[in-house]
Formats: sequence, structure tokens, C-alpha cells
Amino acid sequence: MGQVTVLVIHSSAALREQIKFVLGGGEYRIMQAVDFGQGLGFLRFRPVDLLICETEVPNFVSVPTILLRECRKGDSKLQRVYLPRPFSSDGLNVAVRRALGDMVSPFT
Repeated sequence: MGQVTVLVIHSSAALREQIKFVLGGGEYRIMQAVDFGQGLGFLRFRPVDLLICETEVPNFVSVPTILLRECRKGDSKLQRVYLPRPFSSDGLNVAVRRALGDMVSPFT
């Protein structure tokens, strides 16, 4: 299998870089956007396998998503994994595997 493309949308450059550091290293291709407007631009022109952000995404975005917050009453659970901050490297890796299902190797 080729690289998994991950789009990280967050206003914090430090958080985007932390996620890139944890997931970087060959299996994942990390793209970054500072806000959802910029992220939608990526989604229009580049296929992504996983979206990581902290706000609920519109229903027309049919990409597995990790939301960087607690699950709230009324939140959609369709294709969503919730990862509250602060999170550990292991927690992020587990969330990615859950979100992607069998797209990634369990041995990485």
C-alpha cells in the first residue's frame, strides 16, 4: 500500500507540527491547513485519506475524521473518532488506526 494522505486543519502551527512529527516517517503524507477554508481548497483538488481537525466537518466531507476534542451530545459519530487534547503520541496513533480501519498496518 502507498502512503496514507492526512490533512491536518488547525490554527496552531505548533499542534500541526506535533502531529506531523508523530505521524511523519514514511507511512503518512501530512498536509497542513490553518483553517477550514484552506482545508476545503485541499479537499477539492487533492484526495485525502484522513482529516484531523477540532471542529465538526460538514456532512458533504466523506473522509474519515479525527476530531481533537471530546465527543459532545448531538455530535455525528459517522466516520468520526474523538481524541481529546492533550493527547499522547500513542493516543494519536491509535486514533489514526481506528479512523482508517484496515488501511494501515497494525505493525507500524
